[in-house]
Amino acid sequence: MSRRKGLAFISCLVIAATLPACNAAGGQPTEASAAAGDLRLTGVWARPAGAGETTAVYLTITNEGAQGDALLGASCPIAAMCELHETRAEGDVVHMEHQDRLELPAGAEVSLEPGGAHIMLMDLQSELAPGDLVSLVLRFEVAGEIPVEAEVVAP
Repeated sequence: MSRRKGLAFISCLVIAATLPACNAAGGQPTEASAAAGDLRLTGVWARPAGAGETTAVYLTITNEGAQGDALLGASCPIAAMCELHETRAEGDVVHMEHQDRLELPAGAEVSLEPGGAHIMLMDLQSELAPGDLVSLVLRFEVAGEIPVEAEVVAP
């Protein structure tokens, strides 16, 4: 198994194991937000994780414009890799699939949330503890790059 596939598999297990706790606790951030052009990014938060581990970032993207857009990826200075993923359940098995893009239709609100689409931060260079802020740059097809900060929230 390649290192990348191994990290993705371990990430799936970690996130799947914490989904019930996060949903029960609400796991919602404060008012972390950003905007650029027709896109408004709100409720940006991440799960705590240790150095060398993997975590996920969640947010809501509102496309207030008349033109569709797409989230193409992200970068984070403290993560070796950032990828868009979609959690899928097939029977009793939950797994994640890498996504090349997340469509943002005109006038729509799209949520990246536990159990659905999310941004994976893999092989963290430092610990993320509750209350920390994580800087990311999200890359969109039309809007370009939008910097944002995610608040680390305990599940």
